Amino acid sequence: MKNLIVLIFALMSLSAFSQGKEIKLWPKEVPHNLDVDKEEGIIEKNGIITHRFDVIEPTLTIYSPENFEEMPSKCVIICPGGGYARLSISKEGHDVAKYLASNGITGIVLKYRLPKDELQSNKTVVPLEDAQQAIRKVRSMAKELNLIDNQVGIMGFSAGGSLAAIASTRRFEATESGMLLPDFSVLIYPVASMKPGVTHRGSHDNLLGKDNLQEKEIEYSSELQINESTPPAFIVHSFDDGAVPIENSIRYMKRLQEFNIPCETHFYKKGGHGYGMLKGYTDTWPALMVRWIDDL
Repeated sequence: MKNLIVLIFALMSLSAFSQGKEIKLWPKEVPHNLDVDKEEGIIEKNGIITHRFDVIEPTLTIYSPENFEEMPSKCVIICPGGGYARLSISKEGHDVAKYLASNGITGIVLKYRLPKDELQSNKTVVPLEDAQQAIRKVRSMAKELNLIDNQVGIMGFSAGGSLAAIASTRRFEATESGMLLPDFSVLIYPVASMKPGVTHRGSHDNLLGKDNLQEKEIEYSSELQINESTPPAFIVHSFDDGAVPIENSIRYMKRLQEFNIPCETHFYKKGGHGYGMLKGYTDTWPALMVRWIDDL
């Protein structure tokens, strides 16, 4: 009887992962969080939470492919965009994770903290802290989620693309540095640079501040931090993007080429910004992404 109960709970756990199970990112204290009495904010439309802001408790929501316990899969941690002011958690998060899962890839939505002086003691570091912890935690759950070894990628849209790129290029000195780097990255209209004239000003100011911080701009311009350890990338952008100039992706792509790091890019002549997987001129990239990930 005891074994039967254990089996039932195990099957319930597997089912939860396939449907989307949310877990805490940090097991105990969340680093750099200030002790403030504030609730996380949400924006809803037709009963669906489309955006989140003022994130206090970062989480991971896991979507595994059907029958994932029988077939190991690759994995992508997804960082929604929103200018480091809010998270487009539905269009650039859960919808993408479900799509990946339907194509045999584990999709994991990262609800990361957004930099805000009122909420954190060092706002600039908290998004990267959450991204690195997500990579660390997912790797620790590889057996439970039946993930393929060394196939944990990170993906981001707009400011989430900034975070994914920073996590892919951050220079490490810690002994666990290899564990903190993703194995590949998917960057969708990313804010890859923090350099004036190229960056998205809102993302820049929310992450770094409005002062002239040249050292910080260099440190958080991921195209300037690419090195031989940077993982392969799949990049999507549109030439008519009026929010995040396509130059961000071009610079990232060119630097990858300098280090002979594999890169696949899809530059659309139109599409604007923030389209996610919506139907339209740019809607071919999700299938191309899946093919690229399968081919890694």
